Amino acid sequence: MLVEVALVCEEIIDDAVKAAAHYERILDLDPSHDGAIRALDRLYARLDRHEDLARLLARRVDLSSGDELLELELCLARIELDRLHHPERAIGHVENVLRERPNDYDARELAEKLLAIGSMRGRAAKILEGVYEARDEIRDLVRVLGIRLEELDETLRGQESPDPVLDDERRELLRRVSRLRDERMHDDEGAFEALARLVPLDPLDGDSRTRLIEIGRRTGAHARVAEVLDRAAEKADTAGLRGEILMKAAAIHEDLLSDPARAEDTYKRVLALDESDAELVLPAARALERIYVASNQHKKLAEVLKTQVALEQEGDKRRELFGRLGELYQSVLEDSAGAVEAWKARLEEHPSDELALASLDALYEKTEDYRSLTQILDRRREVTEDVGLRRKLMVRMAEVQAQKLGNVSDAIEAWRAVVDEHGSSLESLLALEKLYQSAERWDDLAESYTAHLEVVQNDGERLELLSKLGDLKREQLNDLEGALDAYRRALTLDTGHAPSRAALEKLLDSEESQARREAAAILHPIYEGEGAHEPLLRVLEIEVAATDDPVEKIEALEKALHIAEHSLEDTRRAYEYAERALREAVGHTELGI
Repeated sequence: MLVEVALVCEEIIDDAVKAAAHYERILDLDPSHDGAIRALDRLYARLDRHEDLARLLARRVDLSSGDELLELELCLARIELDRLHHPERAIGHVENVLRERPNDYDARELAEKLLAIGSMRGRAAKILEGVYEARDEIRDLVRVLGIRLEELDETLRGQESPDPVLDDERRELLRRVSRLRDERMHDDEGAFEALARLVPLDPLDGDSRTRLIEIGRRTGAHARVAEVLDRAAEKADTAGLRGEILMKAAAIHEDLLSDPARAEDTYKRVLALDESDAELVLPAARALERIYVASNQHKKLAEVLKTQVALEQEGDKRRELFGRLGELYQSVLEDSAGAVEAWKARLEEHPSDELALASLDALYEKTEDYRSLTQILDRRREVTEDVGLRRKLMVRMAEVQAQKLGNVSDAIEAWRAVVDEHGSSLESLLALEKLYQSAERWDDLAESYTAHLEVVQNDGERLELLSKLGDLKREQLNDLEGALDAYRRALTLDTGHAPSRAALEKLLDSEESQARREAAAILHPIYEGEGAHEPLLRVLEIEVAATDDPVEKIEALEKALHIAEHSLEDTRRAYEYAERALREAVGHTELGI
């Protein structure tokens, strides 16, 4: 009955108000009455009873499914948004429709309207994100993702402490925007801006850093890339990651911006992160080495090479670094102490390293550290297989001991080692003779003179040696026979050799009769041959006094008489010699006088 009355009011008498009232009574009796619901839908719309219509549509939604449900929700959303201005009630229905029908134009239009309402922007953007992603509408997708980012930024700015969940969401949104702009839209500028925000927020994202650098190269935004990387490094939570990022920034300063000063500062920041971490520090140190070499900053180069060698584990590389340090200190910085330290360190690890030994050789000689020099010379001798170099080193060691250190005993041993290994030479003999003289090792000196006589090449040198040998035996060794032999040999070579003659003439005054007699015997034929009458008379006197043989005495006196009478025309002295000869003869009747 109520249905018929309602139909009469609506369709016959056209009284929409009464008809609506009757239909409402029907729903009170039967809430699921489909005819009444549909009739009220028409009537409320006709009467602009939007609030009632919205409640009615909500009831219908609860009773519907499939496409009818979606159409009802779409209608309800439109009324809530456009007529009742309840976007917060409309948005859920729009979301439901677009979830099932992302291509629904009317629903998207409503969602775009909601996007313009401040309180709804974030949720509407999220709804549209799914729609545009499903439709592969990249520009609109990027637009709504941007709105989501704006909403997140606003929310995070208002928080006293960061929300990790929201932070992660923001990073993911920036990551998506950067990829979409880069890979789908080929928008370098937009992708770069997204990455410039993302990289400092997520230092661990190496892929994003790489893409930031690549886009920066394409656009020439090198300075901006370096600045972003620098901020990212500050956010890194480990020294290793911070160093990795700073190395990229430094390389940009060095290679792309041609700013070695900024590059140097950045590499130095890496060094300061953990000086004990070789994996972290060595690449930065090598980069600084490159900068310092190019700019001739030698002191800084030395320091960075020391940093490298302190951490380098590979033997050959350490060897090279020590060598470079040594050369740098030695040849460029003229820092002998630093050079010695570097070469010694290399030698400790490579005891047979000839370059290190040779360099220390030169440095110790330059700095007059002769004790250390002798040690290095000895080590060089031990390691070399070159016979000539070995002898040269042994000679130098002996000379340093003698001339620089004044160690006569050690110098003698050093020269003897030269002789033992390489044989005697004029050089070694002369050196040893000087040392033996200084040490008063007379027997060794005599032995050396004797050996020297075997190798001497000319008579002048031989005469000098014989004279020295004679003097040595006479004055230091008390070897009269040896001394006389040496003088005799000298005068055999040259009767006029003054030192030998002088020595023999001294012996003529010796207290020892044997010495006088031997000296006289040597000088006698020389004076006689030279016609040196006075000296000859002197040696004849010695011979007379030295002999016990009367015949020898008389013969010597007769020879002296002859010289005085005929050569010197000294009758007085001749008479004296005759008298003495006669007395000798008278005193020895066995002579037959």
